[in-house]
Order: sequence, then C-alpha cells, then structure tokens
Amino acid sequence: MNRFRNLLASVEQYVGRLSPRERLLVALAAATFLMGTITLSVLGFSHAVRRREVSIETKTKALSEIGTLAATYRERAATRRQLEERLRAPVKLFTFIDDVSKKQGVEIGDMQDRGTTAGPDKINESIVDFDLNKLTLDKLSGFLNAIEHGPHLVKVKKIRLRTRLDDPNSVDASLTVATYSLPTT
Repeated sequence: MNRFRNLLASVEQYVGRLSPRERLLVALAAATFLMGTITLSVLGFSHAVRRREVSIETKTKALSEIGTLAATYRERAATRRQLEERLRAPVKLFTFIDDVSKKQGVEIGDMQDRGTTAGPDKINESIVDFDLNKLTLDKLSGFLNAIEHGPHLVKVKKIRLRTRLDDPNSVDASLTVATYSLPTT
C-alpha cells in the first residue's frame, strides 16, 4: 500500500511540472489508452458471449435431433414388437385361406402345401399354392386384401392371372401364399 502511495505521489509531482499543453496531451493519451482497453475488453467479452450462444444453439439443435430420433426409435420398436407378436402366433395356412375364401365368397380349386422352411434369420416360412377360377378383378382384389390385412402375418408371394375366353370380365388366378412364424422353443 505504501508503494502505491509513493507511485501516486510521483505521478502527481510529474504532472504538476507539465505545461497545460502537455497535460492536455497526457490526458488525451490516457483517455485513448483507457478507451482502447475498454473497447478490447468489450470485444473480447462479446466474442465469448457469441461463442457461448453458438455452442448453446448447436447443442439445442442436437437435443432436438435426439428427441426426433428417440420418437422414431419408439415407433419402430413398437412396430417391431407388433410384428414379433404376429410372428409368435402361428397360423394354419390351409384353414386360414379356406376361412377367408368362405367369407369372401370365393371358390378355391386345387390347394397344395409346399412345406415349411427355416430361413437364415430363424423365421419359418410356410407356403401354399392354390387356384381360383372365374373371379372378377374386384372379388380377387377383396380376397387378396382380406388375406394380407388379416390378423396373421400372411403375404401373397406370387400371382398368375389368366383371362377367360368364355367370360372376358373374369379371370383365373394361381396364387402362392406364405405365412411366417418364429420357431417354437
């Protein structure tokens, strides 16, 4: 503290010896130095604030993306669980196709079981081939929708249509239908 007082006294003594013009120049130099120091401090502070704002903006955007991805993940997980539930409920394909055909008023000609095979992903695929005769396209479309949009995981793998010579508004169809299930353990 004593040092500071000595320094202040020597500055006062030095300024006291200056002429009024020199005092004005020293005051202007001190003011310029003070303004430069304040300007640099403000610029440094505003730069630091801007960096923080950009960082906050980037992290907010990342959090928003995480929220979107989490929602998408939940939707896909729910879809996967529903699909797994459908895979766990094995369907007797012959009976299912017969029931759907009766509800839709469609007569099935020849039906053949092509057996069950296990895929590399451990999912069993059962395939049935059958023929449908004298169907309108509307009736065939309704039948196919009833098969694929039923409670079981059943998909039409192949359709072969043939026009009828005796009735141009009707077709004959050969279908290959598959169902999928998880192996029973």
